[in-house]
Amino acid sequence: MPLVDGSIVPKWSSCHNSPSSLDFIGTQLEECSTSHELCNESRHPGNPTRLLSIGSTPGHPIKLIESPKEKLKYAALSYCWGDAKFIRTLRSNLASHEKDIPPTDLPIVFLEAISLCHRFKVPFIWIDCLCIIQADKDDWEIESGRMGSYYSNAFFTISVTSSRNPDIPFLNVEKDKKYGLRLFPIRSLEGEGGDTKKKAIYAQLCPHWGSKQEGNLKTTYGYGPLTSRAWTWQESALSSRTIYFCHSQIWWECKTHFMPENRTEFAFWEETFGQSRALALAARDPFSAWVEVIAEYNLRSLTQETDRLPGISGAAERIQELMGGADYYAGIWGGEYLALGLCWYIPGGGLFGTPKDITTQRIPYIAPTWSWASVRGDIDILVRPERKRNFVSLIKVEKISTDVPYRDLNPFGQVTGGRLQVTGRVIETELKYEGKDSFPVVKHGDGGKRDIYTDCVLACDGSSARRATSLDCDGPFVCKSDFLVVGYSRDNSQDPWYTFYVLVLGSAGIEGEDKTYCRLGIGDFNDVSLDSNWATGGSEKTIVII
Repeated sequence: MPLVDGSIVPKWSSCHNSPSSLDFIGTQLEECSTSHELCNESRHPGNPTRLLSIGSTPGHPIKLIESPKEKLKYAALSYCWGDAKFIRTLRSNLASHEKDIPPTDLPIVFLEAISLCHRFKVPFIWIDCLCIIQADKDDWEIESGRMGSYYSNAFFTISVTSSRNPDIPFLNVEKDKKYGLRLFPIRSLEGEGGDTKKKAIYAQLCPHWGSKQEGNLKTTYGYGPLTSRAWTWQESALSSRTIYFCHSQIWWECKTHFMPENRTEFAFWEETFGQSRALALAARDPFSAWVEVIAEYNLRSLTQETDRLPGISGAAERIQELMGGADYYAGIWGGEYLALGLCWYIPGGGLFGTPKDITTQRIPYIAPTWSWASVRGDIDILVRPERKRNFVSLIKVEKISTDVPYRDLNPFGQVTGGRLQVTGRVIETELKYEGKDSFPVVKHGDGGKRDIYTDCVLACDGSSARRATSLDCDGPFVCKSDFLVVGYSRDNSQDPWYTFYVLVLGSAGIEGEDKTYCRLGIGDFNDVSLDSNWATGGSEKTIVII
């Protein structure tokens, strides 16, 4: 048996359904359910509205049930829908599904998930397409808002990362042999004389978190298509226990620890998985935890872009509790967090990125321009972590609102509009844009030129810049723009340098509302005095950003 860090590495099994692989799952389940205090905490104990009753042994009738009040032991399934056509619950077949669902009607992924539940004596399972009534907007809004708690309360979540749709099996299939444990003969030099001795090492090829830019969406290699989907981020992050079935091996994740089947842990694997533990520890710094959430989530793809905010509503609800009930506006937190939250940026949209790292405004409408959800790509907060505690807001929020059509059903769900009215220092600038293959430069009143981080590709409407909705945009152009000075920070009270954070604004193009803007980007500029032009230049105005 080979050793890794002094521990015996289990023999690599060729199939996910092998005794050793199933024993690995059983061992992790037993340890976690009996000795992990954090994993067994229940915030809002309860059942989903509906569950599939499958029994504890094979051969039990499968049917859809309305969940009783007493807590049930159930599993949840996380998988890719893909482009396959498979069974779904509709209003027209709801009554039939409540009587019986023939196993022959179910795709192979559902059948294998049910067999896994039987193996570990779990008599119920939640599968979204069967437990949420499809093509029913009201049921969807209700259930999508509760989905986070469904995964959180599940005994475990089965994450089918390797299958691109439900017709591709994940359990009774061979693992990719290139990831198997291999013996490599080597020669080593020993002693001053350089004598060589034959030795051998065991090595295993590890799948990696790579990225491929396709419209600024990160595609993962080695783990499977599920890790690039937006909905599945929340499903794993909110689950107490998740079992990932990847091309290479099985991976276990809970709120306490993260373990691949071969028991070799490396930190970079937790960039792809390991999200439930990060969210479980968010109480220490909920705002920073939220930034990590949106940074990972916004890179992932959705079949329906209008699901961008509903797809993260469960995580938003969890963070809101940790923030003491802070108001939530299309991905931005209100109150003491608002000014800092407005300082988001796309790292690829400025000096250290490349023009191809940014893309166009989201279509259809997803969120107001002051929200990160309105753009594609990697997201971060421009204020460095060590400066967040010393951040000082220079704006006064007069009014902020979002239009949430189904607010009563899911207050964290889809929005159709939003307005942010603030009073602050507005400075006129000149924006020079060479086109979509370059970054814009602004000329400030002091004569200096500053680079900015753009939110997306820009276009020009007459005298004002706007967000482009296609890559076929105008350029080059020079036009007027305005800065809104949001706030400043510094490392500590002895630090002579102040960093000012300014939103770059363009006209919203609404006739008769010359003080209504859209956000174009953000800049951070250093100065040695609070009496600088950033704090005293321009004039104080009340404006609206939409």
